[in-house]
Amino acid sequence: MHRARSARAVPLLSVCLLFLSAFPAGCGALLTSKLQEAEYSVSSGKPYKGNLGVNSALSSPDILARKKLALAMNTVVKGDIAFPEVKQTLRSIQKDPYTSDEIKVEAGYLFTLIEKLEARQRDLDHTRQRLEKTSKDKDDLAREKDEAIAALTKERDDLAFKLKKLEEISTLKEKRRGTR
Repeated sequence: MHRARSARAVPLLSVCLLFLSAFPAGCGALLTSKLQEAEYSVSSGKPYKGNLGVNSALSSPDILARKKLALAMNTVVKGDIAFPEVKQTLRSIQKDPYTSDEIKVEAGYLFTLIEKLEARQRDLDHTRQRLEKTSKDKDDLAREKDEAIAALTKERDDLAFKLKKLEEISTLKEKRRGTR
């Protein structure tokens, strides 16, 4: 009778162990499928709208690093990038001793690209400021030109009026001389 109980306990124990070993693998598969979906979306230039909530207790350092890379690139694709935060994330991936070399190299490549993108953004901002200043100067010059043209037109009209009056006066004087 005692043997019968232990015989029933072994299959139950093995089923429990099988379930426990399959559960993290199933969670990992679900996580990596979400991560792959996010990576595919971001690499296609489309922002990922899903949630990449990762339980760090169940995930390997490479999966966590890939998640960080996907989230960083998602902010770039969306256009609401905070350069210091993204650079810090990429640096932390590079310095993590448990992350594979392949992902560290990928983070390094992305770090270099982010630095270049940040420099281009600074140049663009500087150019935009110069353009605004130039546009303002252009508007000021156009206003000054219009004022100068208006003043010269008024002066020309005044001089034309005075010339006409002088011609009339001259004509009247000649008529008076001719009648005397």
